[in-house]
Amino acid sequence: SRPLAPSLDQKVPGMGYTPSNFQIVCWFYNRAKGDLTDSETWNILKSIGTLTEQNRRQHENTNKTEQRENGAL
Repeated sequence: SRPLAPSLDQKVPGMGYTPSNFQIVCWFYNRAKGDLTDSETWNILKSIGTLTEQNRRQHENTNKTEQRENGAL
């Protein structure tokens, strides 16, 4: 599968692909969404982004601390 390929999504899962209940999204988003609502999906994706950013900062801080301890800074 191509993660950015267009994919039809039911806005409200289980209500069918009616004119008012579908949207075109990328395959990755549709796969992540599954049976969740858009709001639930975005909350999860934002949480993942926040955790990823926190992990990146922590990793950078750990590297700086190790460099200081090793006399590299």
